[in-house]
Amino acid sequence: MIKNEIAPGIIIYDNVIKDADTLVNDIEEGAQSAKHWVENGYLEVDSFWTKSYNRDTNWQQAFEDGINRPEGYSRGYIKWD
Repeated sequence: MIKNEIAPGIIIYDNVIKDADTLVNDIEEGAQSAKHWVENGYLEVDSFWTKSYNRDTNWQQAFEDGINRPEGYSRGYIKWD
């Protein structure tokens, strides 16, 4: 294991740098793949979010539906105006 002192008292080990770089590359590749799949019709996203909730008026219902999963419910989100 190689350690790099980037500033006095601040040490980053080589394996941490490699792991972080791999993670960033994996995220970028995943985003590019998802974009390709959506643009070319391989991934249908119209039903990913099935319910919107207003944070001021029905945020409690959002949590209840998230726990109880009523029929036709996939995912909900709370809208902040």
